Amino acid sequence: MSAGEISSQLLEQIEHLLETDQPDALRELLAQRHPADLAEVLGRLGHGDRRHIFELMDDELAGEIFEGLDIAVVKDGARNIPPEELSDIIEQMPPEEAADLLGDLPDEQAEQVLGLMGPVEQQQVQELLRYPEDTAGGHMHAVQAAVPEHATATEAIDLLRMLSPEDEAFYIYVVDDRQRLVGTVPLKRLVPAQPHRPLKDICNRDVIKMPAAADQEEMAAIFGKYDLVAVPVVDHDGRLVGRVLAEDIIDVIEEEATEDVYKMAGIDQDELESWSPIKVAFARLPWLLICLGGTMISALVAHLFQVTIKEIVALVMFSPAIAAMGGNTGLQTSAVAIRGMATGRLDRTNPLRHMFKEIGSALFVAIACGLLVGIAAYVVACAWIDDPRMVDLKFGAVVGVSMFTAMLTAAMLGALLPLTLRKIGIDPALASGPLLTTINDSLGLFIYLGLATLLLLTQH
Repeated sequence: MSAGEISSQLLEQIEHLLETDQPDALRELLAQRHPADLAEVLGRLGHGDRRHIFELMDDELAGEIFEGLDIAVVKDGARNIPPEELSDIIEQMPPEEAADLLGDLPDEQAEQVLGLMGPVEQQQVQELLRYPEDTAGGHMHAVQAAVPEHATATEAIDLLRMLSPEDEAFYIYVVDDRQRLVGTVPLKRLVPAQPHRPLKDICNRDVIKMPAAADQEEMAAIFGKYDLVAVPVVDHDGRLVGRVLAEDIIDVIEEEATEDVYKMAGIDQDELESWSPIKVAFARLPWLLICLGGTMISALVAHLFQVTIKEIVALVMFSPAIAAMGGNTGLQTSAVAIRGMATGRLDRTNPLRHMFKEIGSALFVAIACGLLVGIAAYVVACAWIDDPRMVDLKFGAVVGVSMFTAMLTAAMLGALLPLTLRKIGIDPALASGPLLTTINDSLGLFIYLGLATLLLLTQH
């Protein structure tokens, strides 16, 4: 049974038990199912049903479900739960997840819930709330396996025995008297070490670490480059403040990829968290206005070549194809560049080499498409256009060369524009949205009509 079928079946069972008012059976069902499945199903229920279900489950299960809920559902659910109950639920969550949840709530509600939490949990969460959630500090977990550098291998192993399985100790982190990270000791090196040997003698001092203020994209790039399971996080003085696990990177990669896709489409990601049509409209309107401005530029280009269009109306037949193929080529090359920058692969290679590779690839594609559309244009001209000037190779040549030039130019622009935008401090994802499409449409039309004017009308 697929994951979708499992969720649909679970949703039907929960809705049936809600409709028939069977709280005991519903409580038993909730206790038997995986929190991830419950989180997915609760996101599809109304807030009244969600409120009723949260009342039936214990705080620990509610906390696990909150971790898997979408932000919009979390906000809605938290709004309908009394602060005392919500604080009990949040206390059952890992500190990093609790901090993320409180960070998504309105400030007044977050402060009220935080004040009701126990002093230990409150301190842990407040420490994490100091960092923005899109930084390494915002994703880090507390470090339980931090040992002074003068401690022995036996003392480190004794510490590991005291940890719970949830702590997932992959390394022993060795710190000095000021809690500055000195090095790490992998478990495979710690276990066979001589019992009384100090950790400072066996630790690896060449440590890959991240500053707490590092952006989450940089964090994902480090994990991808070095294939790590955990990375220590340090503050500006080099003190060990936490660690980031590889499992956190999966969420980061998904979040960054989703954000880039929305930006490439000219959509604000925040609009998905709002059910207000007005807010959604205002989030999309700026980019649509850019597109509208682009169409005005295209209209101006057509006006500049109105004499050409009037004399050879058949040119209009192929203008949408040339504009579309140029736009698609530009989006392909820019998408590769943006993804390369997001994952860090482009930073590890020569940007010029990447650009020439993309342009070289586009060159072959443009030649193939140019030849095909040029032949198609010649056949169309011979079969359906009643104009003696068009029944020759010139019309096919104009369409084919225009297609080739528009696609190659779009590829160059798609490869170069993201790099340029990043250089001047603008998010490169914007390059693949309506901005790039608008430029390519106007440029492709200008190339097409310009070549038509040069090659066809100069024979008079």
